[in-house]
Amino acid sequence: MNKELILIGKIVKRHGNKGHVRLFPFITDLALNEYAGEISTIDLSGKVLRRKTSSIRLHKKFWIILFEDINSIDTAESIVGQKVAVDRTFFQKLPPGNYFWFEIIGLAVYDEKNNFLGKIENFFSTGSNDVYMVKNEQGKEYFVPAMKEVVKQVDLKENKMIIHLIDGL
Repeated sequence: MNKELILIGKIVKRHGNKGHVRLFPFITDLALNEYAGEISTIDLSGKVLRRKTSSIRLHKKFWIILFEDINSIDTAESIVGQKVAVDRTFFQKLPPGNYFWFEIIGLAVYDEKNNFLGKIENFFSTGSNDVYMVKNEQGKEYFVPAMKEVVKQVDLKENKMIIHLIDGL
């Protein structure tokens, strides 16, 4: 998939009888109603198709989307299961020291002595801070709190994070 495309969700079913589909978002603070442009669908083989939207609205925990090229139940049904992505430009630039989840996942993590600890596979929020799940080549997992006392440097150009090891990590 194009590195400029960011996965935002998956089409889980059709909605109504005019070609609308339900998008289950992968992120909770997605503001698609402010998005006017093209959305890409990605089929199971990985083929990316850029589509223009006719309408987008929030319905409970789903986004209801009508694509310009989909106008029937059958065509809507044909894209159920596909993933959905938007251009990276959809996400506004963050202040220095703040990062989007898609920038953090996949970073190589090193301690301050440059020992490789693994890659960030996932993250979750505890309420007070995020926690990064780092997995090494042997499959061992480490949980790294996303706090400035622990995360010493993030270098997106080098795809690298340096952390200060604390007791219990």
